[in-house]
Amino acid sequence: MSDQLKAEIRAQILRLLAQRKLGSSICPSDAPRSLYKEWREHMPITRLIAAQLAIEGLITITQGANTIDFNDLANGQIVGPIRLRLISSN
Repeated sequence: MSDQLKAEIRAQILRLLAQRKLGSSICPSDAPRSLYKEWREHMPITRLIAAQLAIEGLITITQGANTIDFNDLANGQIVGPIRLRLISSN
């Protein structure tokens, strides 16, 4: 996976979250879906980028009402739909 592709997906996740009302979330697929025709092939790297953003303290990852541990997501231990939410800078 190229560094440019990773940077594009990362920037798009943050851009989409910034466009939402604080407290709102996005589906991780929203980022590659808005960038690439063949977006599904980019989902594994998108989930890893989401884990990295959580490690950096920029986003929270949830599944239902539960906050997901970013290590579990990065290690592939989380299956099923997740949501990404920007952490308030306040």
